Amino acid sequence: MTKMAEELLDQVLALSEADRIRIAKVVAESLDSSDRQAIDEAWFEEAKRRMAALDRGDTKTVPFDKTRERLRAIINQEGT
Repeated sequence: MTKMAEELLDQVLALSEADRIRIAKVVAESLDSSDRQAIDEAWFEEAKRRMAALDRGDTKTVPFDKTRERLRAIINQEGT
């Protein structure tokens, strides 16, 4: 990664979660279709890793009502 990219990444990571989500969405949409396959494969591997962590008891789930509250808060931030 270039120094400029590293500096940009540091700046992005310092943003609010809502802003980081928006940036991630725009960047993901900018990738061409051949990159999308690699992204899909990476997400599949991530899902398998997370399931294994759950099966081992290394992590815990979050109840849907808590997740919904968090998502609503993020959406409400985007509207401001």
